[in-house]
Formats: sequence, C-alpha cells, structure tokens
Amino acid sequence: MTERESPPMEVTDDQPDPLLGMTVDGKYRIERVLGVGGMATVYAAVRLQIGDTAAIKVLSPESKSVPLAVARFQREVRAAARIKHPNVVSIYDFGTLPDGRAYMVMEYITGESLREELKRVGRLVPERAVAIMTSVCAAIHAAHQEGILHRDLKPENIMLARMRDGGEVVKVVDFGVAELHEQAATSAMTKLTEYGLMVGTPHYMSPEQCRSEPLDARSDVYSLGIILYELLTGSVPFNARTVSAVIIQQATEAPRRPRDLNPELSWALEHVVLRALEKDPARRPQTAAELAQDLQLSLTNVRATGSFGFSAPPARDTTGSLPPVTFGSTSEHLTPRSLVVRRSGTLRYDSLTGIRNLTFLKQEVESLVAARRTASLLLVGVDGMKAVNDRFGYTVGDSLLRELAHWLREHVGELGIVARLGGDEFAILLPGNTAADTIVFADRMKQRLAEQRFLRAEVTGGLPVQVTIAVVVSPDDAVTGVGLLDVGGQALAAAKRQVPGGIYRQGLDESTLRAHPNFNAFVGRERELHRLREMFDRTVAGRGQPVLVLGPTGIGKTRLLQEFRRQLAGQEVTFLTMPFYEAGQGTPYKSFYDSLRGSLQLLLEANEPPVVQQILGPLAERVSLEFATEDGFLHFCDSVQSENQHERYLAFDYMVALYAALAHQQVTVLFVDDAHFADELSLDLLAYLARSTVGQRLMLVLTARTEVLTEQHPLRNWMRAVNQSVGYQSLTLEPLSLEESTALLHTTFPSLKVAGSTVARLHAETRGNPFFLAEILRHLVQTQHIVRQEDSWVFPPLTDVSLPPSVVEVVEASFSRLSPTALELLSQAAVMGMDFTFDLLVEVTERPEREVLAAVEEGLAQGIITELTEAEEDSYRFRHGTVQKVLYNRLNRRRRRTTHAAVGYALEKATTVTGRSSRLAGELAFHFYHAAEYLPTLRYAALAGTHAWRSWAIDEALKFYGWAEEAERRLNILVDVIFDEKQASFDNVPVEQLRLIADFNLNYGQMLIHIGRLDEAEKKLQLAQTLARPSQDEHLRGKTLAALGELCEARSEYSSALLYCHQSLEILRRKGDKRAEARTMAMIGTLYDRLGQFARAADALEKALALARAIRDRQIEAIALREGSFVRARQGLFATAVALAKEGIAAVERLSDPLALSIATSILGFALRSQGDYETAIGHFQRARQLTQDLNRPRSECIELTNLAECHIGLGESSLALDKAQTALDIALRIGNRQLEGLATLTIGRAYRQREELGAAVVCFQSALKLLSSISDRAAECDALLALADWHCLDRHPIEALELMHQALAVLPDETARPWQWRIAVMLARCHRLLRQVDVARTDLEKARTIIETLRSNLDPSVPPDRFARVTRAFDEEWAEVYGQ
Repeated sequence: MTERESPPMEVTDDQPDPLLGMTVDGKYRIERVLGVGGMATVYAAVRLQIGDTAAIKVLSPESKSVPLAVARFQREVRAAARIKHPNVVSIYDFGTLPDGRAYMVMEYITGESLREELKRVGRLVPERAVAIMTSVCAAIHAAHQEGILHRDLKPENIMLARMRDGGEVVKVVDFGVAELHEQAATSAMTKLTEYGLMVGTPHYMSPEQCRSEPLDARSDVYSLGIILYELLTGSVPFNARTVSAVIIQQATEAPRRPRDLNPELSWALEHVVLRALEKDPARRPQTAAELAQDLQLSLTNVRATGSFGFSAPPARDTTGSLPPVTFGSTSEHLTPRSLVVRRSGTLRYDSLTGIRNLTFLKQEVESLVAARRTASLLLVGVDGMKAVNDRFGYTVGDSLLRELAHWLREHVGELGIVARLGGDEFAILLPGNTAADTIVFADRMKQRLAEQRFLRAEVTGGLPVQVTIAVVVSPDDAVTGVGLLDVGGQALAAAKRQVPGGIYRQGLDESTLRAHPNFNAFVGRERELHRLREMFDRTVAGRGQPVLVLGPTGIGKTRLLQEFRRQLAGQEVTFLTMPFYEAGQGTPYKSFYDSLRGSLQLLLEANEPPVVQQILGPLAERVSLEFATEDGFLHFCDSVQSENQHERYLAFDYMVALYAALAHQQVTVLFVDDAHFADELSLDLLAYLARSTVGQRLMLVLTARTEVLTEQHPLRNWMRAVNQSVGYQSLTLEPLSLEESTALLHTTFPSLKVAGSTVARLHAETRGNPFFLAEILRHLVQTQHIVRQEDSWVFPPLTDVSLPPSVVEVVEASFSRLSPTALELLSQAAVMGMDFTFDLLVEVTERPEREVLAAVEEGLAQGIITELTEAEEDSYRFRHGTVQKVLYNRLNRRRRRTTHAAVGYALEKATTVTGRSSRLAGELAFHFYHAAEYLPTLRYAALAGTHAWRSWAIDEALKFYGWAEEAERRLNILVDVIFDEKQASFDNVPVEQLRLIADFNLNYGQMLIHIGRLDEAEKKLQLAQTLARPSQDEHLRGKTLAALGELCEARSEYSSALLYCHQSLEILRRKGDKRAEARTMAMIGTLYDRLGQFARAADALEKALALARAIRDRQIEAIALREGSFVRARQGLFATAVALAKEGIAAVERLSDPLALSIATSILGFALRSQGDYETAIGHFQRARQLTQDLNRPRSECIELTNLAECHIGLGESSLALDKAQTALDIALRIGNRQLEGLATLTIGRAYRQREELGAAVVCFQSALKLLSSISDRAAECDALLALADWHCLDRHPIEALELMHQALAVLPDETARPWQWRIAVMLARCHRLLRQVDVARTDLEKARTIIETLRSNLDPSVPPDRFARVTRAFDEEWAEVYGQ
C-alpha cells in the first residue's frame, strides 16, 4: 500500500482507533493509519521478527457482517498471493483478529498512484507511458498465467513505488474483484457491492464486461488499452455524465483517434492503442505480453518531445482574442531620450514621396561602381506633369507623384532601389542586371504601368500615367558613380526628345526586347491572385483574416505574393517582409525586428518629432532608441528577452503595437515567407498578432511548404489555434496543368516554336512545378538547346537531351558556366547559410579580395545569388534554398567541417571585439556544432538555448540544448569523474569547464521542468548539483537547489521541495540575490498551502511580500499579495484577505497585466463570497470573467462560471446556478481539465441538492469526490466529503456520513482552516443526533459556535452581519434541532 504525502488521518479523542499500538498474532505491531476506505482500513505496522515496515489491511467492523464484502476481501488475498511477480504487490500473511475481522499483511510501498501522476502532469510523454504500461502488462500477464483476471484495472490501481536507491518500480494492486478464468466464464460481472456502489469502473470496463458476457484475458487487455489511451491523451476515450451512458459507449461506439487529442503521437503508437480497444476481442492483442511487445516495437517511432505543440502558455492563452491595441499608454517605463529626427544634410528619404532620395542613390551607385560590380540604372521621367498641375493644381500633382513613387517601389520590390531625383524624375537602381535584363524589365514595367489608373479618389476614373525611360549600365557607360548618374541624366533628356513615352538605350531596337527570355513569367495563378485581392479588400474594410498560402517547394508561393504586391503598386500600402530559414533565426524576435526596421526608420526620418509622437504615442522614444541607432538591435534584444512569461507577453504587446501603428497610418501587408521554418515563439507571436489586430488594416499572409507540414508540425497547431479564434483563409497552390505549362513556355519565350509532345514531356518531367520548369528552361537556354533564330525561339524535341531527374541536378547544371574558383568559393559561402557577407567570405576562404569579388560577380551575373541592397554590409542571398543546399553538399564532409569551423571562429573573433557574442550565440552554435568543435559548441549552444527558453521559444531551446548535450558527451570531460555522494574526483577537469557544464545542466533542467519532462530534468539537476561544489560557485549551487525544489513541487513531493527551497534560501541570502530569494520564499508559501498548512503559508508569503517590496519587484509583490489573500480567506481572516486582494489588484493594475488582474479580482470575489456577500462577489466574478473572455482563456472562464454558480446557490437561485455550472462543466470537459471538472460537478450536485433532486445530486457528489480525491487542494476534497455526508444524513445513513467526516478531518487537519472546521463540526453533530448521541452532538455544536464567533469577528467591515448569517444557516438549523430552539 502507499503512504501519501498528505498528513495521516488524525483519530479523535472521543473515538480512538483501538488497533493502534496493538500487536497482531504476536508478529505485527500496528503503528499508524495509512488510509480509510469504505470496507477496510489500512495501517502501517512493524514486523517484529524482521524489524521492517509492512501494510496491514483490516476489514471495518461493519463489513464483517456483510458476506459479500468478506468474500471480496478473501478473493483479493487469494488472487494476489498466487501471483509472484516484482510488479505485483506481495502478500505476506492472512488471518483473523480476535473480534472476528479478517486482515492481510502486504508489501509496504512509498510513492504515488498513476492517477496522481496524471493529475499532476495531465498526460505522459510516449516513452514514459510505454515504460509504465510495459511493466503493468508484465504483471497482468503473470496473473493471467495463474488463471486470474484483474477486472478492475485503472490508474488508481497502479502504483509507482519509490525505492531507497531513488529508482521506481511499477506495482499493480487491488485484486479485490479478480476472478479465476473458469469463474469468469460463467459470471462476467460479480455483483459485489460496497455500500450500495458498483464495484469496478465503467470507464475502464471492456465491452464484453459491460454486456455481462464471459470474460477472458482479452478483457484485461482492453482495460490496459483504456489506461494507455488516457496516459497518452489525458482523457479516457469514453466519458458521459451517467454510468449507463458510459457503458453504452463502451459497448457500441468507436473511440476518438488519440492523435486528434495529442498530435505528437506517432502513427505506430496510435495503431497499438486502437488495436487494444477493438470491440471484438479476437482483433485485440491476445495476451498482455503481446500488447507489451507491440508497445516496445512502436517506441522507436515515438518522437520524444517536450513541446506542448501550439498550446496555451500558462500566463496567457494564445487561442483567444485581445482588446484592440491602443497607443495612448505603454506597459513599461522608458528612459527619457531625444527622438531620432531628420538630420540636416544626411536625409536618406524624399520628403514629398517618402522613398529614397538622390543623396542616398549617389552613395549606393558610387559603392557599386567602385566595387566594379555590374549595375543598371533606369531614369524615369513622368510625361505631362505640367498639364496635370495646370488642370488640377499642384496639390493633386504632388499626390500623383506620391502614388507613382509607391507604385514604382512596390513594382521593383527587393530587386532594386527606387529614388526620386527631383521634380518629375525617378531612378531605379538594379544591381547585377545586364543591359538586356534591364531593358526587358523596363518593358514589362511600362506595360503594367499602362494598365494602372492613379488618383481615383480625386479624379473620376483615375488618371493614366505615361513615362519615358532611359537605361544606362555600369561599367559600359561610366566608370564612376557620379559619371553614371550624369550619363543617365543626359540619356533621359535625349529620351524625352527622341522617344517620348518609350525606352531609350543606345542601339536599342524592337528585336532586343524579344531577344531575352522572361523567366519571371506569371501564369496559372489568376484565381489565387483574385482571392488575395478579395482578402485585401476585406482587410481595408476591417474584416480581414490571416491568409495561408500552401504548396510544395517551387510551386510558386513567393512568386504569387510578388505579383500580388505589384498589382497593389501605386496604392497607399505598406509592405513588410519576414522570411524564416531552416537554420532558425538565432536571436528570438529578430525576424520581426528586421521586418519593421525599414518602415520605422522611414517614419522617424521623414517626419518631425511632433508627428512621430502623434503616431507612436509613448512608444516614440523606445522606437527611436531601438530602430534608428547603430546599436538599436542590442537595445531591442535587452528589452524583449526575458525568462518571465508575463514579460514575454509585454514584448508581444509592444510588437503588436508597432505593427498596428503602421497599419493605422495606411494599409499594411505583412508577408511571412517559409513560415514552416518559424519557431514556436514566432508562431505564438504571429497568432497573437492575428488576434490583437482584428478589425485593423493589417493583412497577414504566410507561405509554407506542404511536404513538411506533418500533423505534429508547430505550424499545424498555429493553424488550429488561429482557426478557433479569428479564423484564416487558405490558398493551396496546385501544380500547373498541361495547358498552363504551355502558356508559361510561350510567355517566357515570345514567338516560341515547339512541338506539343515536347511540352508534354517537359510537363511530365517537372510535374507542373513552375520553379522546376523555369530552372530546366534556364538550363536548356544556357546549354543552347533552346536557341533564338531570327525573330523566334526554337525548342527542338528533347529526345537527345537528358533532363535532370531532380531539382538538385537541375541546379547543379545551372552552375556549369561558373568558373571552378567561383564554384568553390560559392560552395564555401553556402556553408554560411542563405545569406552571407563579402568580408566574412574573404576571411573564411583566405583568398585575395579580388578573387572573391570576381566569384561574387559571376554568381550575380549567373543569377545564383542576389545582392541585399538594403543591408548595411556587402551582403548577398542565394536565389533559392535549393541552390544553397546543392552548393553546400558539393563540399565533402571534411571540407564542410573545416569551413564551418572557420566561419565560427571568424564570427567569434568579430563578436569578441564588439561584445555581441550573446546576440550571435545561435549562429555560432550552428557553425561550431557542424564543425565538430565541441567545447565552443557547448558554450554557445547552452547560451543560445537559455536565450530561446527565456523567450519561450521552446523548440529552438530544445534544439540548442540538444547540441550542447551532444557536445558535452563528445568532450568526455566527465568520463573519469566518480559520481559518489561522499567522494568525487574532479582533479583533471578545469573549474571553468565544470561551471560551464553545471550551468548548462541547471538551465536545461529548469526548462525541462516547465515543459513537463520531469525525469530528464531530474538527471540534469542532479548532475548540476554534483558539479556545483567542485566548480567553487556557491551561487550556482543555491540556484540548483531552488530548481530541485521546483522539480519536487511539480511532482507533488512537497516535503522534499520544502527542504530544497530552504537550503537554497540560505545560500541565496548569503550571496545577496534578493530577487531569487523572494521568488523562492513565494514558492515556499505555495508549498505550505498545497500541504494544507495555511498558517505557515501565510507567514512565508508575508516574507516574500516584504522582500519584493524592498527590492521593488512588482511582479513578485503582486503574486505574494493575491496568494496571501487567498490563504487568509481560507483561514477565515476575511478582513485581511479583502485588504490584501485590493492591494493585489492595485499592484496588478500598475503592471497592465489583464490576466493577473483577472486572477486578483476573482480572489477578491472569493473572499467576499466566503463571507456570504454573494451580491458583491458576483460583480467581481463577472468582471474577472469579462477579462478572461477578452483573453479567450477557457480555463479561467470555467473557474469564474463555477464561482458565479456558487453565489447563485447561496442566493437560492438554483436554476441560474445549474445553468452556469453546466456551462463550466462543458468547458472543463472540452479542455480536459479534471480538477475543474470535479469542481463544476460538485457545484452541479449542490444545485440539484437545493432543488431536492437528491438522486442526481448524489451521482454528482460521488463523481466529484472521485475526481477531487487525488488533487492537492484538500479543501475541495473536503467540500465533496461534506456534500456526500449531507446526502447520507438525508438518506438516514449517519454511520456512513460519520465515516466521511472522519476522513474529512484527516484530509484537512489544519486548525486554521476555520471555514471547513465549523462545517465539519456541524455535520458531526448532525450524525450524532441521528445516532441519538445528543450529548456528543451538543459538544460538536459548541465547538462550531466558537469557530463561527471567531469568523464573525474577522468579517470585513463592508460585509453586513446578516449576509454572513446566510453562510452559517446550517449551524442555526442544527442548533434548533438539538436544542429545540
């Protein structure tokens, strides 16, 4: 049997247990009570001959007169004694006491039941579940081999025994309803009863057991399947409000697929579960051993992960909607700092149009030409501007220039830079483009511009715009930047004279426009483009939803968005781009920062400070600090990264406010490219952004590859969460049809001559993938298989041309025109990632700068890479991820490793100089890990993992910590270390390395606690504790002890947790870490409260409060205030509780945390409800509920509905109470929270009791007691016991009620739990009155009256005494019954 962590039951002086201290049969001395059940009591006893402890189970005095109870007891003894297996509790002895009661002596177990672990963690990771169930299967198989069926398998009957060496052994207990096979064949359901209740649990019974059919071993296999299902999903497959309904479901309905409830499960494991749950026994595993074997085989397919998927963080649910973002307040204090404003002589933006100006363009052109890079310049003049100004006025003319400027910028996109030269002239700089490419680009742009109409709001039908374009190229036309601009100006003047409205280039003719294929053709996506435009229009109208564009690699997702962007060119739209990469973003929030930086810099530089202040409000100073200074990103990182969940959501609010500010200025479209590479933190923020900007003019568009979107992928969870809150629109791009592939070819090659069979062959080879098709066509042009002859393109049949079988080969073929040196250098650049800088490539390759420059120019010329013109450094990006991967894989393993090492050490050197190593920790870890440089891998991966965890990017943290763990293992630092508690040898290990490993294991262990992987966390923290002393870092040891306390608290091992926390507290005080000390003290208070020791809890929380105030930590102060209020209300110190709750609300309001405000408001309502002031309490609960509805937190919604229902019961409004409690129960069932389910069920029972529907009430009370019996909140269990005792008294069964009250005293023995103590005393008086023990009843009532007077003296002054009288009505009624008054 098991000794729980809760205090043992106390025996009153009036009725002492006569067995305590008794020696049974001269062999066993009974020491204490372990537990009391309906038919028996279990004691701890000393075996006198051996000296160890055993458990003795003794039938109750009432049970010995019930033959069926005695029969069940004997059956349990016989069954368990026959089974000899390490996973079955051992039976030592059996006998009869002098008074005739039967007893048995069994193995004494310390630990917890599987049900208790489930209550604590919700559900188990697959490895843990399989390990436990394999042991259970072994035990049940051993029973079956003895001819015994268990027939009552459930988590309560599976114990997780803790051994002295710290190990764990699974034990199956309670064979009280077991039967021999031959007996089961004739009697499927033995109708042994226990005080009128059915033996066995319908939720775990097999269909044949529900139908009273003959049973065999396969019935137990089905029950094992139910348990396995519950371990993996957190809920049983069949659940209903009545027993009969559950039995019907078991016999007739198919279970819901486990992966619907837990997408992290593998298909193989789900198959094992569903096979065990087959209705037909012949289709199940035929033995428990076979089920165990299936589980072991499936384990290799289970993806071990601590990820909660896209689950709701504890501090704020990410599946809800938030209040509209406001700009009039900020959630944190900003240091006064001057706004970054426009600087005289250094403006980079044109004041009229907001695009780049001539000053900026000169710098960019000069740098390109000086670096001897190919660059094309388009000079664009607007024709007829004088006529527009004369007709409509200069204001309209300026508006036309602004619209045209934005149209040009959006049409060009990331291909180049658009600047205004002055007047009606613009310039477009296209780095890397040849003259032919630029001419084709100019021609396409003119065609699109001819289709546009501008100034639709000012002019009916809008105005068409005609432009004249001149094209100049460096180095062909000029060798300096200034010279190129001068030549361009002369060319534009010549163009206006010679070809107004046309394209001017020396030697240009019409054939030139047709001599270059258009590999950027857009075909076959008109329907999707129309849908995007519709969604954009809905966004403008305030009815937008996120858009998710899906499709396989190369299907044209990014190209579709480029075309969408070009269609909107000329409108007042802000476009933001946020790409994600496979290697991760390194620093949390970096992708968001990069997407905002350009637009915010423009806003800061193009506007005067008062305008910026008006747009951004109090955020203006912070934005100027973080987005317009050289070290702005460092300030940004410092402000948004935190290990605290509350501060994480403050960072979310800040980011949302920035996007909302841009959207408030004009419609904003945020493109999130390759969202399948986004980490969970980024997806959390994107979901938060979607919900927080409902109704605003922000259009969120994401692209993702379908081939990587498994059911377990984080983006799938994002899709589900967003769909449940604001919804989203999905566009799935399909492969091009044969007709569309044909159209693409003819658009790419004007006047193409090609056979239909050749097109069909090409379509079949590419499977209609636009990217693959374009790459193959590019390759065929380069190899001159497709050639231009006179005025047309000729595409001969493909019979003599071998098409590459895959994209990799296609991309490899596109490298054929690169020189060997360029190919080698670009392959090394691919090691750096999708993006790389020129300087880093020079340093890593150790090649002359001229040689590297030549290779880069080759890559630009061949379209292998593109230049990132907006970057501060000379930076480049591979045109596609496939290109980068193919180049990377060209290097042999040794070369890749050495290049990774070179990149890593070069970055480390640079960060050492700038002091920014923490910023690039993720990138450094990536390179050192792939370089097999394990010591720096350990250092930077541990640092990157900690940064990611503190930002709650759990998947990123797990990746980095995994790298650090592997590095630690590979280094073999601890191979020779002796891990003995008394002696440990660390002589050969440098102290710095010990500290590094200890700190890594500490942080990793703390994160594993937060994600529920407790066994792994224990190993990490034990190692950190072992290394803390030799590392000579006492502060580290203190933090490790505190983490071990967190681990024990998560396991409900509260006594051990207290020990660790007190040890940690002593060290933290010596080291002067006040914040950690306050946090640990608050945890100590929580632990005492969990243990039902309210007085100690209150004292610890008072100390935490004082310390938090001393160090001015508002968050810990708010926690201590509200938790202190809760504890004082549970003690009956109502006035103090109300005062603390009000202080807590004030503290939370300063933090601007709506969730914390909701909790504090709810606790104030609890304090008032406890005093009978139901009317005022309802107001607070309704306010708390409104706050939680705004956050869309179903858990909090459920709590507040239950609180409101309790108030309605207090007011006698049972119908309202029943309605709200039933809604709360529905929510609890939906979210799978068994604690809330128990509380709501108990409240429903009370409502039925008030309506005098006693049958329904007792069913609810029994169900609630079963749910709440293993929950750490002992007060709730006590409430259920009181309710059930009340029913027994109504049913004239005072003995049963009396037994329940003794159990209640054992559950909540704390004398300061006054609100429960007086109710227990009243119920005891009622029982004694019914038993005609009037004197004892009067004693009970006197005790209750004394407690009530104490409570009345502690009422809050705002609560009228007559309202408290509503709480004590039961006392008044019983007093009248006993005294006749």
